[in-house]
Amino acid sequence: MDAALWHAVVPIRSFGSGKQRLRAVASGPAVDAVAERLALRTLDALEGASRVAASWVVTDEESDRFAGLRRVEVLREARADGLNSAVRRGLEAVRERAHGREEPRILVLHADLPFITPEAIDAVLRRWELSAADAYVPDRRGDGTTALGYHPGSARPPMFGPGSARRHSEAGFARTRLPEAHPLRSDLDTRDQLVQYLRSGAADALDGVIRGLDLGLHECGPARSTAA
Repeated sequence: MDAALWHAVVPIRSFGSGKQRLRAVASGPAVDAVAERLALRTLDALEGASRVAASWVVTDEESDRFAGLRRVEVLREARADGLNSAVRRGLEAVRERAHGREEPRILVLHADLPFITPEAIDAVLRRWELSAADAYVPDRRGDGTTALGYHPGSARPPMFGPGSARRHSEAGFARTRLPEAHPLRSDLDTRDQLVQYLRSGAADALDGVIRGLDLGLHECGPARSTAA
């Protein structure tokens, strides 16, 4: 285990049960497809990031859904106790694997970031490496959290959920100041966020799946990119 690099913990709820806010306005199978595409995109970006040694997926999804990824370990988790329980399980697994050697840095990353790229991940991790402080990335609205950075020896618990940005700050995580449209701040949970994504100019295979949600999004043509 290379302690100079980062290990990523990615909690992924079953594709058939996540994205509850979208399920209130769209058909289940289409939302399932969006959740799967987003999760696989996040894992692909982590595989391409030079500062990430491996990713640990904590999920109640079948492990064969991630079989094509080389540097991914799957930890099955019923998720009965929620997101923070899944994150704690991932943190414990990474630290236990160190077996008395130097503990690695750990990135906790949400799996619903449509603009995510290896370069965006590496840039944030390099910033975090310049400081000994644990850190968090707020979502675009500023009240949620999309990523956490843990340095060796940290005992701070994850505090995801409504108002998590404030709670992480109060617990001692340093706020990572990034532009509002940064790829690590832009998650995808609501109809408005879907519209914003489709207007961003970041057209790819995910667009067709999103347009199939039947939310009246067919008029949302591309505009300039907001992912820079």
